[in-house]
Amino acid sequence: LAGLGLSTKVMLGLERGLPIVTNPHGATGYNVTQESGAQGMLLAPPSAHVEFARHVVNLMTNESLWNEVSANAIAHVLSQFSQLQLKDDLSGLLQQAFSYRQSRI
Repeated sequence: LAGLGLSTKVMLGLERGLPIVTNPHGATGYNVTQESGAQGMLLAPPSAHVEFARHVVNLMTNESLWNEVSANAIAHVLSQFSQLQLKDDLSGLLQQAFSYRQSRI
């Protein structure tokens, strides 16, 4: 099945500090707003094979870029998917549901 949510492969890589090279579809659900690696991912358009390869080569040959994107990957996962963040998100959804229910009574 495809398109059912977050890619587990991407999540496991990010949480371990592995820089991710993907296209926008592969980043779906990860709140990636920048293509520069600031959130642990380098994005290339779906059909831009040369750009995708360039990102991979740059990561493999530039240690400082690798280290920067790696640190950003870990920070992004902690800020977006930590237990505390998930608890806050769930609490917000439950409050919205309760408010909606109250408005219907």
